[in-house]
Amino acid sequence: METPQKMVAQVLAKGNINQTSLAKLLGVTQGAVNHWLTGANNPSRTNMEALKRLLRIFEVKDKAIQSGVLNGIPKRPTGDSIAIQAHRIVNERAEEKERQYGDFHTTMRRANDILNAIMNTKLPEQTMYFAMVAMKLAREGHAHKSDNLLDAMAYMQALENLENVAVNE
Repeated sequence: METPQKMVAQVLAKGNINQTSLAKLLGVTQGAVNHWLTGANNPSRTNMEALKRLLRIFEVKDKAIQSGVLNGIPKRPTGDSIAIQAHRIVNERAEEKERQYGDFHTTMRRANDILNAIMNTKLPEQTMYFAMVAMKLAREGHAHKSDNLLDAMAYMQALENLENVAVNE
């Protein structure tokens, strides 16, 4: 089993993010991330699960770039990382977007209900999030557009939020 220190170091390296960015993504302080790295403290179970998901996301992105599926994607983001931008889109959503599109999770739940009605099935709510990530990556495989990756990461961030709410209920 991998140590928490190694997991944190891998997430930082694979995501090309710093301790402050990781802290913002997880809703903790930079000091907490530093303590995890040094072994002074360990992340909570919830934060370990979030670190595992982030690592999977960054590994999938790397594999997609290496395989050529995402041709033309810069390997080093400029400015804020895509993960930080996605976090802002989902967690700092402008009031104007709420008025235009409604509550994000409510809209995704409705879309999933419509899909279930069309297909005469009962797919879990998370299905719509995964479908949107897959669509954005498929579009990216066709032609590079940075918004595709940003949107894919935003759907992953929204799924993370949905799963965190389910765990805390």
